[in-house]
Amino acid sequence: MDKAQDRYCWIVSRLLKNHAVNGEIGRLTGDYRTQAEKLRDLPFTDRQAFFETKILPDDSLERDRMIRLVLAADPWKDPDQPTTFADLSGKIAATEWEWQDWLPRGFLTLLVAEQSIGKSYFALTAIGRAILCGGIWPDRTPAQHDPKSRILWCESEGMLAAHLERASKAGLPLSRILIWNDDPFSIPNLRDPRDADKLRDVVAIHKPRLLVLDSFSGAHNGKENSSDETLPVTRLLAEIAARNQIAVLVIHHLRKQTKGDDELTLSRIRGSSGITQFCRVVWSLHKADKRKAEIELAQLKNNLAVPPEPVGVRMDQGQFAYCDLPQVAPTAGASATDWLRDYLSNGGRRRQDAVDAGKAAGHSQRNIDRAKTALDLVATQDGKETIWTLPEF
Repeated sequence: MDKAQDRYCWIVSRLLKNHAVNGEIGRLTGDYRTQAEKLRDLPFTDRQAFFETKILPDDSLERDRMIRLVLAADPWKDPDQPTTFADLSGKIAATEWEWQDWLPRGFLTLLVAEQSIGKSYFALTAIGRAILCGGIWPDRTPAQHDPKSRILWCESEGMLAAHLERASKAGLPLSRILIWNDDPFSIPNLRDPRDADKLRDVVAIHKPRLLVLDSFSGAHNGKENSSDETLPVTRLLAEIAARNQIAVLVIHHLRKQTKGDDELTLSRIRGSSGITQFCRVVWSLHKADKRKAEIELAQLKNNLAVPPEPVGVRMDQGQFAYCDLPQVAPTAGASATDWLRDYLSNGGRRRQDAVDAGKAAGHSQRNIDRAKTALDLVATQDGKETIWTLPEF
């Protein structure tokens, strides 16, 4: 929205809510000014009808867009005045969690795993169940039960029939699982402004506690390896999460494991770095030991809290159950991650010093660089030197 339209919608919003408008109309020009003056000169009781019959365009899409812009305008916030932290303090609260330290409200959470490990099923019957029915979270902490809570399932892989069957067998309340579109077979393209607006509206109107996008790859027509084409989608989802203060869980895939991939890190996530840029927490479902039934749920990234310890999950009679993880000898990469976290615990250090110290402790430079990615280190320049620092929470 351009500045002139922003200003016009703000003035119309004030007039429709009977706020005083004096010199503000003088900032408008052309048709915007003419329409605002006519609206101002009407009795308050006649303004809504004039807006609907004389101001709103005939085209249905443009009409809906204009209504959305006026409703979104804050009559108390002059668009010609800069926004400050003081303005934000009344709108943004401290971080709240659906699931403490795992699933934040107002932010994106990414769930990644290899093919066929059960990402969608886990999101629906474990995370969805905790929100809809209460009980426990995978770390066996209690889940708050609200009988009115709803989740919104945004399906992009044509799997609704399978998910319906799973939800029915799991005994989930089907009437509280919403679909993003009136057409249940419609697959979203979130790079299309019409589908983006539809998703925004469904969330704003129905206010689910959780939005699940399954999966990221199917929900747009962009190139997955292009940050320019993936960032608009994650930016949209981050905006929806923040504006509505809901948890958004995005399901995505890992690239195939190759020789030397002895540790699961952010670098294994398929596609561009733009996919994880707006995700404040990243989960992984991973079988640390292929011979055992237990699946490890861990965090690869957490910008909002100290990452909690991984938890164990397994299938039990068609549902996820939670268990202790089997003891697995740490990989060289995992050891390097632990070592580098301890090495930087007292403050930032030169990258070359970290590499030299790591090699002296028995870690290869490759594993040290992987540990840097796993820890999401902050890299800054001090002259010609690169400084590595642990991220702040």
